Amino acid sequence: MDGGGGEDARVRIARLGSELDSLARPEDLPGMILSGNAVRRGEYLEAANRKQSELIAAYKDHTAHLEGLVAAALEVQSELTEIVRMQSDMLPDKPGRAKASGGGARRSAKGGSPGRARASGGGARRSAKGGSPGRA
Repeated sequence: MDGGGGEDARVRIARLGSELDSLARPEDLPGMILSGNAVRRGEYLEAANRKQSELIAAYKDHTAHLEGLVAAALEVQSELTEIVRMQSDMLPDKPGRAKASGGGARRSAKGGSPGRARASGGGARRSAKGGSPGRA
């Protein structure tokens, strides 16, 4: 081997050793730890922000879907209300009986018992308003 080449290698080794020592100084470690933690925290916050944006977009889509369902349900309710009004207008007016009384007297005249007619006639109306069917 050449004597000049050995000298270059020793200088290079010394320089690299010196650089290594300067990188691992204990007084710099706390600063490096803080910097590393800040970088990791920033990466976490960036990923969390991305996921939260995706979640908000999913909630927005879901809300739009639910609003469509509610609008459809309200439309059906309106149509059913109109049907009930039309059918109640078709009922003949009888003396002594109000139009919205239930229909117990009509059903008993057809052969059913008054108690049974009252439970089924009045119960259907209650279930449409949210009550339990079949109760008088």
